[in-house]
Amino acid sequence: MQEAIAALLQEINDVQVGITHDALRLALSSILVRVSNQDSDTRYAAVAKDISKQDVFEQFEAAIQKLHKALIARDWEQSPATVIEANTLTLAHGDLPGPVGLVITSPPYPNAYEYWLYHKYRMWWLGFDPLAVKEQEIGARAHFFKREHHTAENFWAQMRGTFKLIDRVLVKYGYACFVIGRSKIHGVIIDNADIIQAVAAERGFGLVSRFDRVISASRKSFNLAHANIKTETVLVLQKIKA
Repeated sequence: MQEAIAALLQEINDVQVGITHDALRLALSSILVRVSNQDSDTRYAAVAKDISKQDVFEQFEAAIQKLHKALIARDWEQSPATVIEANTLTLAHGDLPGPVGLVITSPPYPNAYEYWLYHKYRMWWLGFDPLAVKEQEIGARAHFFKREHHTAENFWAQMRGTFKLIDRVLVKYGYACFVIGRSKIHGVIIDNADIIQAVAAERGFGLVSRFDRVISASRKSFNLAHANIKTETVLVLQKIKA
């Protein structure tokens, strides 16, 4: 399996056209967990899988075909976009190409999911450093189980840093939408939506709407069973002051 992935990567890296190169890496990324011994994107456990080299090649080809069909089925013009790979807490407002009219985000829920862990092999194969991601990741469970572990206060500080940037780049009367769930930190349930709403108020953001929605068990992107979280909160905020 590893030899097959390495062979695919070698061929992909020889592709000079940027957009094609990115598409091929996307297709490869989509199959890496499926062809590995990791159980799934939501469960970090080793399981035996009867995957051959040919299986890897066939799944990669299927991923390419799926992506191609999606692209040719699109009946709208693709708008230009800028993707910034950076830490929100260290990103300067000048790093953005211009003012922001709308913010839509879902910050990691503290102590709920470790993006670096569940995707570390995917990152490794694609040339990223998962351990560096771990150190900077907001809410990673590892931060809550070390000697000087994180608490809810760390999330307060991280959201203050986030809103410092949002306040700087969002246009006046612009909207910011947050989707956030609760966390369970050392036995205590933390309402992260309350924290975000309070931090937003400190920066002069008014609450436009707040409501809860049930997380469909069949559509969860990760397993929150350990935190007993069945709903998440949608916050719509508006920048009132200049």
